[in-house]
Amino acid sequence: MLARSHGAGGSWHYFATGATVLFGDDRGEGLHLYATHPELQIGPLSFAVALPLDALGPSWGRTAAVFLMSCTGPLLLSAIWRLVPVPHRRPERLLTAGLVFLPIWAELATHAGHLDDVLALSLAIGALHARARDRPVLAGLLVGAATDAKPWALALDLDDPEVQRDLWDFIHLEARQSRMSRRGGHGGEASSRYLKTT
Repeated sequence: MLARSHGAGGSWHYFATGATVLFGDDRGEGLHLYATHPELQIGPLSFAVALPLDALGPSWGRTAAVFLMSCTGPLLLSAIWRLVPVPHRRPERLLTAGLVFLPIWAELATHAGHLDDVLALSLAIGALHARARDRPVLAGLLVGAATDAKPWALALDLDDPEVQRDLWDFIHLEARQSRMSRRGGHGGEASSRYLKTT
């Protein structure tokens, strides 16, 4: 019901279009995607993930995408929480983090439907876990995949103790952008500012 409400998954049509064009065989499709559709400032990994959802059709594909992206919010909060050293884990801190994170995530994932940012942030958090477990190859692969989904992940420095703070800052920037995107396109202005300031 939420996914079918007005405005939910507002940017999903960009991913549906990109998935169709990237994996199409007609003239101007395939690897010509970014030449024929310069407005799609989204990495090919996001389109690959969007492809099976887009196969469900315009309405059901958007509904499934919004539902799945919304479900990732609590999972990511749990993953971030596990990065906090055990002595610093307190119930009130988790409650506060949830009260801040989940409404912003609902704006980013449910209303705006920014699949690329959902993938980038998820993969970036996965890279942090890999780094914490001393698995540098896996961490590097995850950072590469996150960058493919959204270029702001290039700013991710796994040895920087402030990287988690930077990820939270990015979420706030994307929330601001998603409110602006209701009136315009999927331009990634907040991500660009994040890259310049990190």
